[in-house]
Amino acid sequence: MWNLSLGKGSLVLSNPNRAIGTIVNDWTHSTVSVYQSGTPVGINTGYFYTCNTSCWQNIPTRGLYDLAETINQISTQTIANIDLSLQKGVWIRDNICFRLRLDTFNALNTVLFPGPNTNPGDCCAHFITGSGWTGFWTVPEIQQNFPRALQVSGKTTF
Repeated sequence: MWNLSLGKGSLVLSNPNRAIGTIVNDWTHSTVSVYQSGTPVGINTGYFYTCNTSCWQNIPTRGLYDLAETINQISTQTIANIDLSLQKGVWIRDNICFRLRLDTFNALNTVLFPGPNTNPGDCCAHFITGSGWTGFWTVPEIQQNFPRALQVSGKTTF
């Protein structure tokens, strides 16, 4: 949490009168940032790769396969999320303070898409009007993030 350089004892308006001081004094700001790398993409292990005719073949009953369950070189989208908070304290008397707080979750409205379709049986990528791209290695247009949310709260301490 950081005190903003505004109002009594700060760099800007360091000695305001009472009316201005009520507006500019006692502001604080805080943030929570999350930055995560995506997870490795899992592959549907019901298929194996041979480039004879269709490249992707069903594994025969009791057949052996050597296809890895995850591909570490390909990962889902990186998560970058920022939550912000702004607080204003208003001193009513020497021992009574009202604090107003505004919180924003996913403040920059960062979009998070799911991983790609890893089922080789879904054939080649193709576009369907009204629903977008579908097929092997395509990423759906469905968002997995929470939308930006605002929360306002107030608290009196004495």
